[in-house]
Amino acid sequence: MNILICDDNQDVVIQEEFVVEEALVAIKKRGNIRTFTSAKACLTAVEENKKEYGIIFLDIEMPYISGLELGKKIKEINPMIQIIFVTSFEKYSLSAYEVHPFHYVVKPLKLEKVKEIILSVMQYEKAGGLAVSDCPKIKVEINRDIISIPTETICYIEKEKNTCNIVTQSKEYQVYASLKDLENQVVELKADKLYRCHQSFIVNLNYVQRYESSVFVLENECVIPISRGKRAEAKKKFYDILRKAGGPCE
Repeated sequence: MNILICDDNQDVVIQEEFVVEEALVAIKKRGNIRTFTSAKACLTAVEENKKEYGIIFLDIEMPYISGLELGKKIKEINPMIQIIFVTSFEKYSLSAYEVHPFHYVVKPLKLEKVKEIILSVMQYEKAGGLAVSDCPKIKVEINRDIISIPTETICYIEKEKNTCNIVTQSKEYQVYASLKDLENQVVELKADKLYRCHQSFIVNLNYVQRYESSVFVLENECVIPISRGKRAEAKKKFYDILRKAGGPCE
């Protein structure tokens, strides 16, 4: 695994390199780390080795070329690289979303957080993340971090009082957000496979194994309720998915 670190502060670069090295050792993963205090030098390294780097820890607030600008340029060169934005500020510009970062963290980097990020990248790619790297991603805030979750990996979303549980193929996220807010993101992203079938549930129709009158049954046998008023629509959407996949229909 080849990792880049770019921050205009040399002391920060040294600290982040140490944490990333410790994280790689802790998860028993070999990796090469290159560090830069110049956005231009970092960009040149990516241009010279277009597919060599898998992760970049990138400062947002840098002179001359901001981390957002640099991130956009790097993504144009290597769309598969996973960008981890690192910043001193808890609040950030929504323009950061345009770069499609894998993760967003607040300085200083912590060992446990970096381990989690690297393991998430590895798991994401193992699960075929490279094939869906351009798919829409919803953005949620968890413990001051901003997480990008590819919509194709979401099995379902369940509302629980003031939180929502986002259940993916490999992980479950509890977020302080309304189901309506998440549904609005889904609509804006045109992620039409995510369907609001109940006042407390959004389900990914790609993971539905069968339709049973008032419920969807997922591949893992999880049962998702369907509101009475949506049963006809839900049934049609499910069979439309089957027809497109060439599966059995009624």
